[in-house]
Amino acid sequence: MSSLIRECPRALGGKPKRVWTVLFCCCLTFAASTDDSEKSNPSGNVFQGGKIQIRQNPTPKEQTPSAPVTRTQKDTVFSLDEFFGAPIETLDYDQLLTLASTYVESQTLQGIPPTTAWQTLENKMKASSRTALSPSARTLLALVKNIFAWQELEAAFTTDPSGNALRRSVAVVKDQAAIDPQFDNERLKRILETIETKGLFVPSSILFRRFVIPYRPMRIPSESYLLEIPVKPEYQDAEHEVRATLDFLAPFAPVHRIDFDTVGTAEIRVDKSVDGKKYEKVQSWTTQRRGGIRGPVFLQPPQKTRFLTLTAIAPAETAVLRNIRIFAIKESPLAVCPKSSVPPLLDADFKESCWPREPQVDGFVLNTEPAFAEAQTTVRLIHDGETLYLAAYLREPRMATRVTLPRQRDASLDDDESFEIVFVFSDDVRYRFAINASGTQSDSRNNDPTWDAAWRVITKDYPLGWAAEIAIPFQAFEGRMLPGTTCAANFIRTRKNVVTERSSWAFSATAEKETFGKVLLD
Repeated sequence: MSSLIRECPRALGGKPKRVWTVLFCCCLTFAASTDDSEKSNPSGNVFQGGKIQIRQNPTPKEQTPSAPVTRTQKDTVFSLDEFFGAPIETLDYDQLLTLASTYVESQTLQGIPPTTAWQTLENKMKASSRTALSPSARTLLALVKNIFAWQELEAAFTTDPSGNALRRSVAVVKDQAAIDPQFDNERLKRILETIETKGLFVPSSILFRRFVIPYRPMRIPSESYLLEIPVKPEYQDAEHEVRATLDFLAPFAPVHRIDFDTVGTAEIRVDKSVDGKKYEKVQSWTTQRRGGIRGPVFLQPPQKTRFLTLTAIAPAETAVLRNIRIFAIKESPLAVCPKSSVPPLLDADFKESCWPREPQVDGFVLNTEPAFAEAQTTVRLIHDGETLYLAAYLREPRMATRVTLPRQRDASLDDDESFEIVFVFSDDVRYRFAINASGTQSDSRNNDPTWDAAWRVITKDYPLGWAAEIAIPFQAFEGRMLPGTTCAANFIRTRKNVVTERSSWAFSATAEKETFGKVLLD
């Protein structure tokens, strides 16, 4: 392994805190400087000899008291804090590992190669300061470098197991053993024996004590993102076959990438279902190669479905399937609202034929990190030339613990299970309409809560969620909402339950300002 990867420090460990949004935002800056990085690294392999100097801690696996921080050092640490979105000096080893893996995965989900991503970070570090880094900063950078190196070698091994990627991985294992305070000599010995005698590449969950998605070249549609769907698989185990069933509660985003850990699997199969009873095959992958199939797999084309099963088949040994992670495409938020000659009946049942079969608004994303919300919301829209109608269904698997109360008109709904609609027109006039699950209405014009419009809403509870059917007269928009026009819009869900989430339809990785989608009235 190159001298760059061997320059790893030691540090202590602990428990993590997520900082997804800030790290995801950093990726866009990195992507913009990719061309310069590639010019300064013609070989395309930064791990064959880098230039950033990460100084060793004097004593392995023991915390060394830090020297007094000079102003220059403090400024350097602060710039890293800003970049990674966390107070690095206050984090223990496990928190630093989470910070590092989160950053690496954010690059991976944009399709940025590990060598390019590391070179860009290295260049930024060299440009910012040449002063010594603190122990925590050195540990964080070493972890990032190790994970990138693992990704590069794992991808090379998957493409060509007979190459030298397996041999080079030994150095990464030793470097990680020097950093991780829980990496004892017995564990190191077992891993090295597996590599050298069995010819198997060490999984990330073994090497880093957590599953890190591997790098694969990907193409995502323009103005779209690849985001994770939180899942809790239900497993059915047999000796030579393991099946994991995933229920997304609604078909809200096209599933594209499926990551998992498995050993000796000869076949991976994906099936889908609308009702969880009748399944149809989506795609399968087979191999006769030693070690079996390696994840991830990519669905071509991506699939929008409620239920998905992932099956691992290993005829010659015990089947293994774990660490399943699902990634789907967050599409550009655009909703076309058709005209209906017959208005719907406001009853929160949505049974009329005038409603579109598929929702025009779906794929709600968390406001705290770039990932899909666990409890998804879908919205259908129609108009009759005089009134805008919306049918919102807010899925909730924990209805018994939902928080909502009847309140006075225009009361704050921040502490309730609620749904909010925002329209902004070309003259920057902003209209907001919000309801809670009990039917309380709140509205404003340009953030003035004393403004009231004559709009109607009916809410209704269901076993796995609640519905709101809304009618807003065009008159409420004072001549701005007309057929044939487009306006900026967003739909926001506040989930108040045992789990609290705030999610929205329009999503931007930069998060620098409020983001909107577009609604076009036919």
